[in-house]
Amino acid sequence: MAIFLIVVAIAGKVITGFRVFGQSQINFLSIGVAMIPRGEVGLVLVGFGATNGVLY
Repeated sequence: MAIFLIVVAIAGKVITGFRVFGQSQINFLSIGVAMIPRGEVGLVLVGFGATNGVLY
């Protein structure tokens, strides 16, 4: 289940990069790939909050 969610999250970010319209000089794939670490940072912060009792 976790692997499926990771694949869907990465695919979603890459597809979102392709949804930027009106800009012909932008590399859409690089935008999507650059957004992938944002999700990882969010997971780290949620894990930190969970271990310190902030989320309970």
